[in-house]
Parts: sequence; structure tokens; C-alpha cells
Amino acid sequence: MAKILGVNLSHYGSAAVVIDGRIVAAVGEERINRIKNWAGFPKNAIHEVLRIAGVSAGEIDEIAVGTRCEIFIPNKAQDKEYRPLTRLISFLSRFIPTAILGSHLSRQLYVQIVSRSREKEYRNAFQSFFRDLGVPDLRIHIYDHHTCHAAAAHFLKPWEEKTLVFTNDGLGDGLCATVSIGDHNGFRRQVEITAIHSIGGIYSRTTRFLGLRPWNDEYKVMGLAPYANPTHAAPVVDFFRRFFVVKNREFRFQINHLGEQFIRFLNKNLENTRFDHIALGLQTMAEEVVCQWVRANIEHTGISRIAFAGGVGLNVKINKAVGELKNVRDMFVFPAAGDDSISIGAALLADRNLTEQKGDLFLPKKLTHLYLGTDAADDLHATLGKMDPNSYRITRSHDPNSAVAELLAQGEIIARCAGPMEYGPRALGNRSILSDPSRLENVRLINQAIKNRDFWMPFAPIILDRCADSYLINPKKLRALYMVHAFETRPERRHEIHAAIHQADATARPQILECQFNPLLYDLLEKFEQKTGIGALLNTSFNLHGFPIVRTSQDAVAVMEKSGLRYLLLCDYLIEKLA
Repeated sequence: MAKILGVNLSHYGSAAVVIDGRIVAAVGEERINRIKNWAGFPKNAIHEVLRIAGVSAGEIDEIAVGTRCEIFIPNKAQDKEYRPLTRLISFLSRFIPTAILGSHLSRQLYVQIVSRSREKEYRNAFQSFFRDLGVPDLRIHIYDHHTCHAAAAHFLKPWEEKTLVFTNDGLGDGLCATVSIGDHNGFRRQVEITAIHSIGGIYSRTTRFLGLRPWNDEYKVMGLAPYANPTHAAPVVDFFRRFFVVKNREFRFQINHLGEQFIRFLNKNLENTRFDHIALGLQTMAEEVVCQWVRANIEHTGISRIAFAGGVGLNVKINKAVGELKNVRDMFVFPAAGDDSISIGAALLADRNLTEQKGDLFLPKKLTHLYLGTDAADDLHATLGKMDPNSYRITRSHDPNSAVAELLAQGEIIARCAGPMEYGPRALGNRSILSDPSRLENVRLINQAIKNRDFWMPFAPIILDRCADSYLINPKKLRALYMVHAFETRPERRHEIHAAIHQADATARPQILECQFNPLLYDLLEKFEQKTGIGALLNTSFNLHGFPIVRTSQDAVAVMEKSGLRYLLLCDYLIEKLA
């Protein structure tokens, strides 16, 4: 039985443990050091996933590292291009066509030169840490970035049929996108697109042009786009449509302005342009290019089931457009689609390789949930023991869901920190702030008292699976367990969830909850439905603005103390902050 430790060093430092083809633990470093989007060597996360998995360092059969070339530091990318090679390419784009800079030969030279020094740097950096941890020798294998993305999507998809596996992100080992054909024998890459042509990179740099944080605030641009008037924004949309062309199953960037040169290009052409028009132009371009790319590959291969991973897979409006294509039969997006998927994908690749070396068939376990992190019960009693009884009323109940459902029905806002933490960027009920989705006034209350979010950003609903068709238009019955799909909502029942949908276009980014996925959360929604007739709740992540989602009971109480949050369900304890 192989035991693999997966490590990601790029955009989202993380660690995962895979045992016999099953993910047993996964944690992002940001959740422990409390620095949002932290990148680098995830030493705390490594300790934590080994603890959760009950595996000692000496039992690890292989350490699988994702990404051969880049060490990405998002905070340094906020204001400028900080990597020397990126700055050089930006300068060269003034004289050399993008087609040459983005050629496969250029990418091959880049990987050959950079990966050798980077792998040596990795091993030197790891050696003392893993020796101190108790790993007897450095059994380290370093895997290609996009191969890791593809592995997470392919091995964990919920069906066995032949699949087109797409990866799409900003940059990883000189590529921005790939297409593979996956079947019971694994997956074989058919198409690869070099990073010069990155849709994700253009999206992030336009995010910076708008005064937001690149590699962090792209979701805000996506959320802003529907507020623009399409007629008034049409010239800007046409401007962005010039950027890419889809040809021979690939998309290609056609503008000879890269990096900082691209920012100057935007300044020259979009100065004094409304920011919502820019958001709509960018989002429309991204949706159309990805849809054309997917359609071209489906038509070429005849394969209509698709799986996605990579940071662009977190853009739910792109996923919505792709899912609505006539020739898409079914669609799976790995829920932690960004670089969170790298540690898991690397671990799965290593597990497959070790299994096949023994002459056995690799049979990975399908993804059944994402509750792979720290359990709130781990520090529950220590946290409760530190709380001031004069400031908090703490009540333990054998049925806390009944009390919480009653408070929610009365219009109260309640945070829930229970069970194992979710992995990835989405709060899926165990580290969530919940409220009645029919009460629009709660949007303002949550934003002002707790979250301090931008006013245009929508919340999301958790919907009971048996109620989903009453609220959502989902003719293909796509499984939407992880808040990575978006759907139109049904006008006749929209008023019941209008606080949890986008206020401009009435779309929803739901977590359609199945009972086996989270029985306690399902029970809470059913009790709320019994009191209100509404089979859904408003859900947003349990964190303060600019900070990671809470991990421990101590983190949860700290957010309660620093915010206007009045109620907290902490495992089976209901906590009320006293006036």
C-alpha cells in the first residue's frame, strides 16, 4: 500500500497525502500561517497532513512535487513583473512577434535550462527539512505542472468513460493550457499551448490594470462584468475580441505586447474607459475563446465528456458557458482547480507510477468529498476553556441543528465551524457563514459587519439536491457539489434565494448538497426547510476580508471576537456573543 506525500510550491503552497489511490488529507499552508494565498514550501501543511492521515514521515514511500520550473510569489506580482525572464520577454515583445516568443521550441529551451537548476535547488532546500522530519532518504520525484493539473481532473472525475482533459491557467512550466485524452489506461497529451498565449495571464494583468490584485482578485472582475450595459460596452468587447484566435485546436494570443508592454497597451487604448465595460470585455473574450477551444477539440476527437483543472477553471462563468455547449455531454471541474490541485495531482501520479512498477493496476478512488483538513474538534475544548463566560453564552446540545435552523428562520446570521475543514478556495458548509437566502437585507449586514466585501460580489446558495430543479436551470443535470458551476435561476422561485444569487444577472454558483456528502449539513438544511419552505441557505466563507478561511476552533472564535458576528455553531456548541 503506497503512501505518497504531495507538495505544491507554486501559487498556493499546499500538501496532500494519498494512500492506495485515495486522498486522505490535504491542507493549504495559508490556513495555518494565516497569510492568504501564501506561496512557497508548505512545511506546516506537511506536518498537518501527516498528522491527519496518521502517517509517520518514515512511512512515506515517495515525495511528489508539482512544478519543475517556477517558484511563484503572488505578493511580488501585485505591482509589477518581478521575474527577470518575464521582464525580458516583455521587452523583446516590442521587436519579436508573439508567434516566435510563444513557439514550442522556445518553451523547450526554457524548461531544459531552468528545470535543471530548479530541481537541484528544490532538493537542496528539502534535504534538511525531510531529514529532520524523519524521512530516511530523499525519495523525491518532480512532476510537470500541467501533468499534475490533468492528473487531478482525470483520476478523480466521477465516470470511467473516455474523456477530454483540459488544463488552463496563467503559467506552469512554460505552458498555459493542455488537452489530453483520458481513459482506463491513463491520459495522453494531445495539445499544449505555451504560456505566452495565456488567457489566465491576460486576465490577471487586466485585473492589475483595473487597480485590483492580480493572481488574487480575478473573481472580482468576473463578478463585476454582468453590471455593464452590453450595448454601451460593445466597443470594449470588440477590442478584447481581437486578442486571441483559435486555430488547430489551440488558442493564440495575437497582440505583440506582453508583460508590462501589455499594461502600457491597455493604458493607451482604454484610458478613461468605464471599469465595468473593461470587465465585461475581458470576461466575454475569455468565455468565447475557451468555448471555441473546447468545441474544436470535441469536434476533432468526438469525445463529449470533459474534465477541467487549472486556475481558469475557477471562473464559474466560463464553466457555465462551456457546460452549455451543445456538444458537451458531461463536465467535471476539479473543485480546487487552481494550484491547489498540484499537490494532489503530483501525489496521484507518484502513486500510479509506484503501483505500475509493481505490475499492479492503478485504481484511484473517486472524489466523494473535499473535507480533507483539520477537524474543528481537535482544539475545541481548549478553545472553549479560554472563553469569557461573561462575554459569551455557550450551549451544548444533542441536536444543535434545530436551534440553528430556528435562528436562521428568524433572520439571524450564523457561522458554522464543524468537522474537517474543506480543501481549496470554497467554503462548503463546514467553515461557512450561513443565513436565510430570501432576506436581501442580510447581504448588507454580512458585508458590513463581518466580511467587508466589495458591494458587487455575490454570495452563493447551498441547495438540497432534491430541491435543485426548483431553483436552477440545469438541463444536463451537471453535478454541482463544489461551487464551480453557475446556472440560470428559475424566476418563479428566485425570490426564495435572491440574497444568494448574482444581483445583476440572477445566476447562482451553487453547492448542490447530497446527503452522503455532508449528512449533518444536510440535516440542517432540511430543518430550515421545514420551518420556511426554502430548501437552501445563503453561504459565504467564514473569514475576515483579506484573511484565509478559518481552520481551527480558535480561528473561528477569533473571527467572532473581531467582527459583528453574533452566533457561532462550533461543533455541537452554540455560542452567542452577549451585548
